[in-house]
Amino acid sequence: MKRITGLGIILIGFLAVGLIAGPQVVLKVKVQTANIHSEPEMSSGVIAQVKIGTMYESSNKVGDFYEISITDKDGRTAYGFIHASVVEVLITKEEKVTEEEEEAKESEPKPEVKPQRVEPAYAGFKRKGLGLYVGGSSTSDYGSGLAFGANFYFGITKKIGIEVGLLRFQATTKDNDDIEKISKGKLAVIPMQISLMARFPVGAKIVPYVAGGAGYYLNKFTLDRNLVKTWSDLGLDLNETIDHAVGYHIGAGLDYFFNPRIAIAANVKYCRFTAKGSWTLTDTGTDIVASGKLSNLKLGAIILGIGMKYAF
Repeated sequence: MKRITGLGIILIGFLAVGLIAGPQVVLKVKVQTANIHSEPEMSSGVIAQVKIGTMYESSNKVGDFYEISITDKDGRTAYGFIHASVVEVLITKEEKVTEEEEEAKESEPKPEVKPQRVEPAYAGFKRKGLGLYVGGSSTSDYGSGLAFGANFYFGITKKIGIEVGLLRFQATTKDNDDIEKISKGKLAVIPMQISLMARFPVGAKIVPYVAGGAGYYLNKFTLDRNLVKTWSDLGLDLNETIDHAVGYHIGAGLDYFFNPRIAIAANVKYCRFTAKGSWTLTDTGTDIVASGKLSNLKLGAIILGIGMKYAF
């Protein structure tokens, strides 16, 4: 609290003429989360957030702000300002007391004032978050297409959490002469996934992470119209279906928080599952049906996405 800035020079000038004089006080945060500002103004930047019950000493009050010192997670000391409306004054060290009051105070336990480690104000350490993404997917052997989804993150600790996600990606499959593989058409996959996530914050704004888990894959296949017409012109009705399946995924991403709650988010994910299916070919004139199985359809997709995340 010995910095001499432009504001400090002004305060020294006031002290010299006896216009202000502040006793040393002990402050206790009385709200769930309080902002520490870089200057004694509400519009100034927030350099940290502290929790209810945190205590500080201050001997300088500027308007409605008390100047305090804080210690970050690396043990470095910084100075900031906390608004009087979010703190409770416990002790004024220069107040006049009687001898009886002094003896009573000496017998009472005094609040222990310790330097507090504070969390960065930005949301890289928030416990919950909701994200929306859009991007593209590349499905092995079956082409590429649009991908989008949403996920919800819940932190177990600051760095370990669980993510629940819902995606949708698709691919336009090509002509295929192998009767044990999918024909030409559109494959749409909706994975419902749960992941274990590990986050590695870099400062207050940048949060890279890795994740992995399992999911249930809802599959829908639609045959290409021209292919259906070709078989129909021959008097045959072709139909193919793909069963739902269980799969796994791994991935990584990066969140950049440009304000305390909102981040730009980018991620990459690899999904893998093995599905089964079936096909039927019906002679529309005789109702004779030929059928077969689509087995061991190994489907893997690389999904790239970019979007927004809201932390709360």
